[in-house]
Amino acid sequence: MRGTGYILIPEVVGYKEHSDGTITLNVHVVYPYAGDSNVYMHDVTVRPLSDRGFQYVSNYIVSEEENNNITWHTPRLTEDEWNDIYGGQ
Repeated sequence: MRGTGYILIPEVVGYKEHSDGTITLNVHVVYPYAGDSNVYMHDVTVRPLSDRGFQYVSNYIVSEEENNNITWHTPRLTEDEWNDIYGGQ
């Protein structure tokens, strides 16, 4: 099966535990195939269950105006930059 190449990858960069037992995960979405590590961010809230699973509660897209922590963004290394830093194969 052939992939589309349009794969967005979530990266959890932080979380907050709430008094009601829910947890909000701060998720940044990256698109490495386009070299973009700043697609968008969202907050996903879940409720842990006793069987080690979880219950989905909500998903909130954080707008650029609300994103006060924009400094997380670091552009992806090019292949040449990666090889210069970590050594090529």
